[in-house]
Amino acid sequence: MDYEVCRYCGQSVMIENDPNDKRSNGEQAVMNCECEEATNYKERLARIRKAKKDIKRIFTDETDKVIEFLSKAVEMCIDSEFESIAAELDWKTKAKISCKSDGNIKIERTDTVKSNAEI
Repeated sequence: MDYEVCRYCGQSVMIENDPNDKRSNGEQAVMNCECEEATNYKERLARIRKAKKDIKRIFTDETDKVIEFLSKAVEMCIDSEFESIAAELDWKTKAKISCKSDGNIKIERTDTVKSNAEI
């Protein structure tokens, strides 16, 4: 056991020296702190994790680069850097990420299938 300082409130927090934990000591301190800012940070990370999982589920057939792009867009939306972003992934697939007024993130996929005949 060791002590580290929370970067938000400056409180000393007990952390474990686990060699399998890849987080920095400062990150571990924040994750173990109960201050309001640390709690907000943990909630932000949880929202990002859930959104990334949903992106992978919704866009299963897309490339890793597309998934990475949409994941970064979700982070930016959560951080209020924009309200909505839309991307045309190919001739039939569109993605849209929106920040709703209630604070939720909406992830949309639209697949367009069009058939026609001209005689």
